[in-house]
Amino acid sequence: MRKLLCISFAVLQFILIFRPAPAQNVTPVHNEDGTYGFKVGNMYLEIDPDYGGRITSMKLDSQEIMYVNKSGDYWGGSFWLSPQSEFWPPSQVLDAQPYSGGIIGNSVSILSGLDSGYDPPLMYRKTFSANLADTSISITFSIINKGSASHKYSAWQLTRVPTGGMAFFPIGMGDPTGGLALYVQVMNNVVWYKYTSSDAPGNKYYVDGSQGWDAWVSDSNVLFVREFKDVPGDMQAPGEAEAELWLNGPSSYIELEIQSEYANIDPGDSLVWNMKWYLRKLPGDVLNDIGSNSLISYTKSLLEGTAAIHNTENSGSNSFTLSPNPCIDLLSVHVSPVSDRTLKLFIYNLQGTLIFEHAILSEEARFHLGSLPSGIYIYKIAGRQNIYRTGKLIVDR
Repeated sequence: MRKLLCISFAVLQFILIFRPAPAQNVTPVHNEDGTYGFKVGNMYLEIDPDYGGRITSMKLDSQEIMYVNKSGDYWGGSFWLSPQSEFWPPSQVLDAQPYSGGIIGNSVSILSGLDSGYDPPLMYRKTFSANLADTSISITFSIINKGSASHKYSAWQLTRVPTGGMAFFPIGMGDPTGGLALYVQVMNNVVWYKYTSSDAPGNKYYVDGSQGWDAWVSDSNVLFVREFKDVPGDMQAPGEAEAELWLNGPSSYIELEIQSEYANIDPGDSLVWNMKWYLRKLPGDVLNDIGSNSLISYTKSLLEGTAAIHNTENSGSNSFTLSPNPCIDLLSVHVSPVSDRTLKLFIYNLQGTLIFEHAILSEEARFHLGSLPSGIYIYKIAGRQNIYRTGKLIVDR
């Protein structure tokens, strides 16, 4: 957010960003166990006000898509503060202690207690509503400054899903970092992470997103999509990124993480962050796999008012092969056909530092990597406008 949002401006912003279908409001239910539930068509979302206002369940028919093992602190859907370097571990007032409030009309609006562990002290509000017209859940998270001094924050939403499935979203500016980047691919300006049991847990992926959405699809073809305001790269919290993935050890869940703009909040004011959630069963003609154009097209069809995927009209027919990998010295990059005349090979170390860059001028380009020590690297094939592919490169001498 380029400037502090008051409540009325946030509501207007929500309307302009999401352009929702004419509302067919769904009345929430106060369940016997104290939770609140929304049944929207065949989709169900549940919130527990007694446990940090946490999102405790999201189902399509009877299929739970969240990681809901309640034996520890990290399960379901949480709202945290960012940057992590300043606000870790997450506040118990924010994420675990009871919220007050309840059903107001067709919404659930709950408010935390005073979080005096921070300076300035804070309060947090979470508001939920549902729309049957587009089978969606709308969520508003608020950080309220209750002190006498200003401070900067980014809102941070984490949805935990079981290991398996595939995360994907359009990539923005800059290059990915984090150990999980070894297992993530970028094809035609879309990030794809398909979990395998050989992926090393305890690693994270950081990158600037684009177009204001991300998605995850289960192995059983249930699609989960979040829609939000896109954040420019220069307005993200220090040491963080708009889009992040975390593979928890010992490989029990994956965190799908998004963050708002890093904004200053004056005393008595709030940072307000809106999003919409969708849950769908993929049609039979939609391919659930890395690089699937039909999956991207179907996901976009849920998101009225969002920008199109970056122009890839010159990239969709390209194919790329790097060999050998592992590589001793001479690396061959085969591109068929070379339709982008700005194509380059970039190689980064695991800290995200660019250590090799060279133009790809033919369909069979060869590069000597003798100056690189043995180790694991991240490569990127990209042009001026498009990122076509990223992956892991091993140099082994």
